[in-house]
Amino acid sequence: MSRIEIPALDTPFVFNERPECIPGDLRPLWRIGLLLLMLYMASRGKKSSFGRLHVLNWALRSDEGRVALLGILEGRRLPGTVVVRIEPSLNRAVDFALGELLLRKVGGDRVELTSAGEAEAKRILEQDELFVSEREYLGKVHKRLTERLVSDLFGGPA
Repeated sequence: MSRIEIPALDTPFVFNERPECIPGDLRPLWRIGLLLLMLYMASRGKKSSFGRLHVLNWALRSDEGRVALLGILEGRRLPGTVVVRIEPSLNRAVDFALGELLLRKVGGDRVELTSAGEAEAKRILEQDELFVSEREYLGKVHKRLTERLVSDLFGGPA
């Protein structure tokens, strides 16, 4: 608690620090767990580019995103018909996971699971109540999201 007096107002102000609620999907631990699952369940060689991770992250954030990405993967929808959102919270999760040695950079914009990251992903998967809908969705996407498709989603050349 901080007490500040402002003479011109002739009254003291008291500031009480209070915890700030952070939505579950923005909490670093939740985001890191999801990141590990994306790499473990839906990436070739347990590695991926940042762009690919952002596409998976975008799809996992909402039912609309999930339906849209599956539609693209199944050929029912064109990549140019969706707008993929980039989230800074994913970049922070990658930074934290790198710091905790759960990931390592492997050239350019690619990251891969370390043995510690893979072990953590397996621990998450052993607990049936964690990331239930995300695991189900990642099982459907599996390894079908290619880097070429990610480039098409972002409107760039392959």
